[in-house]
Amino acid sequence: MNLYAEKLGQPYDEGGKMAASGELNKNLLNQLNHLNFYNEDPPKSLGLEWVKAYIFPVLEASKETPRNILRTFTEHIAIQLACQFSEGKKVLITGGGVYNSFLIERLQAIRNIEIVIPDGSSLTGGNLFNDKSFLILFWSHFLAINLFCGGWIVKDSQKFGINKILIAFPLLITYFIGPIGLTLYWFIRIFYAKRISLYD
Repeated sequence: MNLYAEKLGQPYDEGGKMAASGELNKNLLNQLNHLNFYNEDPPKSLGLEWVKAYIFPVLEASKETPRNILRTFTEHIAIQLACQFSEGKKVLITGGGVYNSFLIERLQAIRNIEIVIPDGSSLTGGNLFNDKSFLILFWSHFLAINLFCGGWIVKDSQKFGINKILIAFPLLITYFIGPIGLTLYWFIRIFYAKRISLYD
């Protein structure tokens, strides 16, 4: 969307104000909402390359003004996001989109959900969870630690001959919430090893 904000002399659409002042092009919106991608079965993901290949051509072919494109594309994003959530659910949103007040407003108008925006802070006073570099770093550490714990559980369970089916649940929980999964396995281990120590 920054591309069209730049055409209006701004680096980005602050708060979605430009989009809010534009007019909705229903024909363009219909074309965007009927792109084949949305009907494909998962797994699937979006990237800038896909946007350039499939979204930009549709937007450019519309011959609409940048302001109206911003309005229509914002509505399209809100509709597609709304399709992913059930009514009344609580949804955590991070990244640059949290600053687009108009997008958040349209999303809540389309789907009755409670949007949660984290308000943690970094050393510079910004929001850590809005920093993509921090999110990548956090996620990679999260995966590494949990996978390490999962690997330890598998090796340790083999030492005591613990049934594989029995450790499946602790392993699954460890992937999502490491300490809880590790604790669950610890109780199973006590039963099999007949001791509490984790150092043998």
